[in-house]
Amino acid sequence: MGQHLIFCKGSSRWVIVAGKFAFKIPSLYNWKRFLNGLISNMQEVEFNKVEEMREKLCPILFYIPLGFLVVMPRVRILEYDELTQAQLQDFCTNINYIIPSEHKCDSFGYFKGRLVAVDYGN
Repeated sequence: MGQHLIFCKGSSRWVIVAGKFAFKIPSLYNWKRFLNGLISNMQEVEFNKVEEMREKLCPILFYIPLGFLVVMPRVRILEYDELTQAQLQDFCTNINYIIPSEHKCDSFGYFKGRLVAVDYGN
């Protein structure tokens, strides 16, 4: 993992990966995307508080209330087709909960050797 700056755009958030951290901020493209980005960040914070789900989620190291910023550790994102959609769906499904993540490789990564969802604020 290089230490260079990576900038990614999602549907409602921008992610800036710098050094050992990933910074998620609401998109400034338009008002609706900005609001959806705030909500996505707030949802990730809330899901991270659920003890039973936490081991399958990329941890939140820091956040600003109201969804303005979420900071997570940098992880190794899955390669394309590293896991199938069915495997990712199985990973997200539990008898007590479902992780609300799209079943695509760039929504998951490896943190300290374990698979975690990195985009679960849908």
